[in-house]
Amino acid sequence: MPAAIDWSGHSACVQLSVVSVAFWGLSIWAAVDANSKWQHEATVRNFERAPFKEQLCDVTSSPKLKPIACKTGKGKSCFFVEVPVYISSSDVFAMAKRYRSADLSFQGDEAAARKYASQFTDSGKVACYQFVDDQDDVKLDAGVPEISSEASWINALVAASVLLGGCSCMSCAAGAMLRHQRSQSSVQPSEVKPPEETRLLEPEENRLLEEPEEELATEGL
Repeated sequence: MPAAIDWSGHSACVQLSVVSVAFWGLSIWAAVDANSKWQHEATVRNFERAPFKEQLCDVTSSPKLKPIACKTGKGKSCFFVEVPVYISSSDVFAMAKRYRSADLSFQGDEAAARKYASQFTDSGKVACYQFVDDQDDVKLDAGVPEISSEASWINALVAASVLLGGCSCMSCAAGAMLRHQRSQSSVQPSEVKPPEETRLLEPEENRLLEEPEEELATEGL
């Protein structure tokens, strides 16, 4: 019966296994945490991509700067711009922003916000875009804002955890097999004598063996 493979003594294998388990746990946590963010991002995308129609807006008063939480840098003050407008074709007064969502309409610090607001003058006219599903929603930019997604680094983390786990398992298996082969090669096989070779006797040899028996029979007479 072949000797069982000894899996003990592989400290590197154990360390890799522990690290891979930690990566699996981290990737699961990150995936659960990102799931809610993905749902929010999907809602925002649908919100921003809703059908709208181009209108000509009358600016009814000076633009207003509104503070908003900065996406980068703690303690910094960021702003977005609201422009009071009137759409005569639909008889709607609205506070137009760059995009439909305020958190996507921010212009950065106060200086950047004032620069953006300077293009809208009181009693002026400007192209605007009125959403079909809500006429009170008006934006000033025909484009759709870029919405950053965490899918890329989440996928990279999951892939890294799976790769590390696979490497640790392969390392364990390869190390155990190598140790098993070395232990088998160190055992000297026992000396076993080969069986004696047997062969058929030639007719002449048979005759020589039978002659003494014939001579004994003759003497007895």
